[in-house]
Amino acid sequence: MTTYSISAPDGNTYTIEGPEGASQEQVKQEVIRQNPQLASTPAAEVPPTAAVAAPEPPSMLNQIGRQAGLTARAGITGITAVPAMFADFLTGAGGLATGRAIKPSSQALQEFMTQAGLPEPQGTLERAVQAGAGAMAGTGVQAAASQGIPALSAFTANLPQQVAAAGAGGVAGQAVSEGATAVTGSPLAGVAAGLVAGTLGGAAASKAAARTGKLPTSSVTIEDIKNRATQSYKAVENLGVAVKPKSVLDMLNNAENTLVKGNFNPLIDTHKPVAQVLNQLRAMTGTQRVSFTKLEQMRAAAGGLKTANDAATRKFAGDLVDEIDNYIGSLKGNDLIAGQAGLSKAVSSVQSARKDWRNMSKATILEDALNVTEARQLDAKASENELIRRQLINLVANKKKIKQFSEAEQNAIKSVARGGKGDPILSLIARFNPERSQLVATGSAFGAALNPLSMAVPAAGFAADKYLGMSRGAALRGLVSDVAGGTLRPQQPGYGWRGTLANLPTQEEMQ
Repeated sequence: MTTYSISAPDGNTYTIEGPEGASQEQVKQEVIRQNPQLASTPAAEVPPTAAVAAPEPPSMLNQIGRQAGLTARAGITGITAVPAMFADFLTGAGGLATGRAIKPSSQALQEFMTQAGLPEPQGTLERAVQAGAGAMAGTGVQAAASQGIPALSAFTANLPQQVAAAGAGGVAGQAVSEGATAVTGSPLAGVAAGLVAGTLGGAAASKAAARTGKLPTSSVTIEDIKNRATQSYKAVENLGVAVKPKSVLDMLNNAENTLVKGNFNPLIDTHKPVAQVLNQLRAMTGTQRVSFTKLEQMRAAAGGLKTANDAATRKFAGDLVDEIDNYIGSLKGNDLIAGQAGLSKAVSSVQSARKDWRNMSKATILEDALNVTEARQLDAKASENELIRRQLINLVANKKKIKQFSEAEQNAIKSVARGGKGDPILSLIARFNPERSQLVATGSAFGAALNPLSMAVPAAGFAADKYLGMSRGAALRGLVSDVAGGTLRPQQPGYGWRGTLANLPTQEEMQ
């Protein structure tokens, strides 16, 4: 292919790529096809085309020098990433308040390096690699500078994971940001897409780095443990073991008394469904030995009301299920009717099933904390991250429920509620998510009209908020699986926030 150029009467020079040896007429027609405004130009006024020789590829020495310059640029960018990020954030916030266009510090630094003779990355791939390399280069430097500073301890832990998260997040975020901007024509869409892609890429890379050299672990579901407990109880039932009807009736009476202490009233319409189920359970108990199969059916009958339309019905049905679970999970010898194998054999046989049932019950309590539908109705502006955190805090404050968990499980619940070491930084940024505040949304729209650079602030808030919700939800789902399986695995911190930070300094061109 050969490059051809035409200087048209409008004062512009038009350049196209064409096959070598193309005629003047062919080139002229191709230029006119690509630039319809030239169609009215008289043919005699269009000067002859000139073939422009394609530039020679750079020599190996020049390539080595260019790569060295790009590496130096990446290192400087990485070293200054965190302070430049906060400076950009503050200038962006200032832009929102004043409506003035303030050049980000990161952009000024890049312009200075260009003036100093360092090459600029060209093309999407090279810019993406540059972003990843800069993020990785800065990780170690930031960790060293943060040593001994408690507020910056997040930058010093698990460096291999942080480096992997920063590199992958930088590459993914830059590439996706450019692609989204090209498709939508919106710099804001590009920034938001880049931040989200960087966060997800960083989270995935850090998890992969954490798993390096370790055997994969299988996830256990609540249904798995319930099935295992049911099978164990079925085996006990086959030995002729059953539960005394008086023991079950006492449990139902105690459960109703507990509900009453929580303002349960069988005469209130929304409470009547739970009262009716209690009466049904008493009728199911009867005066004969109660099988474990029947106990499970009784639990299922109460559990069916946990999806009722009314909030009060759901609450009391959940409390009733908890009471039944506590009873089944703590059955003792004096609650049982032994078969031919004898009482000691019955108690021994029921132990493993009882343990599985307790684990299943505890995991169900944690799973309820993941269901934020009802909580969102009370506070529509709260993020998923905040709603999950509140429900875990409420669980910790509920002395009756939290005491069912071991000390290690309680600490794990508190750990998920607190979040990772990077959460305070991201929580601060997440406050600027327009979805959470009408004031921020209005200010963002006003700021965008005056200064497109200021849109980096709400875009960063949106990405940080979504990441926090995703990471806390994933941590809680992992804990549900661990509690159901009866084995707590060490909590692995997530470093998706590293991918977020890796992209914030690169969002300079917002217009």
